[in-house]
Amino acid sequence: MSELAGIQIEGDIYPTHKMVDQDPIEYFVDALKGVFTTGVIKAVRWTQYTPYFNDGEPCVFGTGEIYYRFADLDDEDAQGGDYEDGYLSAYEDEYVKTLGGSNWDYETRQHVHYDGVDPVTAALVKELNERFNSGRHLVDLGRIFGDHARVTATPDRFIVDEYEHD
Repeated sequence: MSELAGIQIEGDIYPTHKMVDQDPIEYFVDALKGVFTTGVIKAVRWTQYTPYFNDGEPCVFGTGEIYYRFADLDDEDAQGGDYEDGYLSAYEDEYVKTLGGSNWDYETRQHVHYDGVDPVTAALVKELNERFNSGRHLVDLGRIFGDHARVTATPDRFIVDEYEHD
């Protein structure tokens, strides 16, 4: 048996999905602004939505992976990335070679480590990734940008598009 503010709670309590304490959204915005300060990153993109179906599990609002658009990528040549839109995830070779990390080499069948060419930007991106993936801003991201949204952030604006998913 438990209580809330001195009032007894009776009955069966079934836990919700794991709730994470939230940080002020300004922490996220500061980290986001930080990745633009070196001039290496041109834009940041992510998706956020509640799945329509989750194989019998509860459908819970969340964010997808965060993607980065590098400033040296010409708009006309923006075919890189998982979606061929010039936005790279942390798992793509171009991203890893620029910011450092390891990737699996399918030819040699081993992990290859890259030091990266810009440790300052790499540290700023790491901070943003940690903040984004922590779930500590999920409530505000949902409140501000909505559900079923693709959010693109640049140094001077946010662009929100409807995101279609399965």
